[in-house]
Amino acid sequence: MQYNQFLSNIRSNIQARMGPDVSVSLRRTLKNNNHYLDGLTVLPPGENISPTVYLNFYYQDFLEGMPLDDIVETICGFYEQFPRRQLVNPELFQDFEKARPRIAYRLCHFASNRQLLKEIPHVPKLDLAIVFFLVIDGGPDEEMTVTITREHMKAWNISDQLLYETAVRNTPLLYPCRCVALEQMISDLLPQKAADSHIPSSRPAGQSSPLPMYVLTNQRRLNGAACILYDQVLQDFSRRAGGDFFILPSSIHETILLPCQEHIKTETLTSMVKEINDTEVSPLDRLSDHVYRYNARTEQLSIC
Repeated sequence: MQYNQFLSNIRSNIQARMGPDVSVSLRRTLKNNNHYLDGLTVLPPGENISPTVYLNFYYQDFLEGMPLDDIVETICGFYEQFPRRQLVNPELFQDFEKARPRIAYRLCHFASNRQLLKEIPHVPKLDLAIVFFLVIDGGPDEEMTVTITREHMKAWNISDQLLYETAVRNTPLLYPCRCVALEQMISDLLPQKAADSHIPSSRPAGQSSPLPMYVLTNQRRLNGAACILYDQVLQDFSRRAGGDFFILPSSIHETILLPCQEHIKTETLTSMVKEINDTEVSPLDRLSDHVYRYNARTEQLSIC
């Protein structure tokens, strides 16, 4: 079965299962690093918010032998068990003051997102871009967000500068940072499939003792690479590290901080980051192949 036929069959089967009063729709969305995903949403009567299930990943399961009926059952079970939502206030998209406390930022790779960046406000940063989103709904285990576009900016009648200043204030409050030793992070993740983390080994080949690596992310571990932008975070770590340090972009969700040592070569670190991106990190989650260095004296971040 070809991919488009798979999408159509999934939608029609779920529509039949949910009934005629439920809206079941497909929408292709441009995501991080120029990847398109086909999302399915199920919207019961009287509701105006629904999580999106991306079918690209289920198609791979189908190709590997998972029956179509089992995929339909899995998706329907997800929506049936998902807690019913309060209606989203449409004023969020019309009144900036209503939206203001919910605006935050994340990081993406500039060159890999040129098409997306044409449509959304952004701020260049090294080889990256700061982009903005609106937190629609959030819980302890999941959240729903919307990327802020030029259409939102037009409706709010605000400048890019005001958007940026708002996100700078909000993001550390909405997503407090967390910086821990690599070993501690791995220990915390072990009960939750540590293999899913894109954190490199702290003991490179030929190294007799582990490097003093630290993981910088936020408490949700969602878009946590943006923590490198938080006020005073890098300055505080430089005091902890006793000087300059490297930043390895593990993914859009976390970075690795490594105090500079004489024997550490930037070429080695760059090769390590690129290899991990090519073999371990989902294309949707990649941030950059570059390694960054924080200069404690100038308090500046640069590409190695």
